[in-house]
Amino acid sequence: MAFSRLAEEKGATGGGESLFGRTVSQFALLREDPQLVRFITVRALLISTALAPLYFVTLAGRSGSGNLESLGFFVVASSLAALVSTFAWGRFADRSSRFVLIASALIAAVFLGAAGAVGFFYPEATSTPFLLPALLFGLMVSYQGVRLGRSTHLVDMADEERRAAYTAPSNTIIGVLLPVGGVAGTAAVLLIFAGLCVLAAIGGIAVRFSFNTYDYS
Repeated sequence: MAFSRLAEEKGATGGGESLFGRTVSQFALLREDPQLVRFITVRALLISTALAPLYFVTLAGRSGSGNLESLGFFVVASSLAALVSTFAWGRFADRSSRFVLIASALIAAVFLGAAGAVGFFYPEATSTPFLLPALLFGLMVSYQGVRLGRSTHLVDMADEERRAAYTAPSNTIIGVLLPVGGVAGTAAVLLIFAGLCVLAAIGGIAVRFSFNTYDYS
């Protein structure tokens, strides 16, 4: 309501182009730059780190512990993970964003695999108040690494002129994949997510990016 009351001046339109033309030209980069395709592939595999927290809460709910107190533990775990890990990931990303993505993918695979195994083989253990929040803490530490790693990586791989053009198709593809990945089951899906993170780590290891601030090739 507040924004609807603002008077907005018309922006400049000189040199503009159609939305369709811009979209086609940006997605053409996928054909021209295989490095961008590899980056988006790894990023798509790491979508699991963003989707998985919902399944942690679902597991807790199925065990009968999905009350407000349990939800509070999840919120605290997520917040603490961001608080204690962001600085370390940021320093790490300054050295090598590729290794940040690899490390965070492997950490996520461990905690996703643990949560999936507990939910699949020992479902009664999910009623333990601090178990799933503790596993979520580890996952969210890795998620912070994924966020910082992918952002730094994109900045490193594209010059200032191409940065926006690289960001657009990447965000669009991930935006399409997110709801697709959110329609699956629970415990078994966490194990699948763990496998996807392992594939993401392998993808990061296999691809030799040489555009970081320091040359690790």
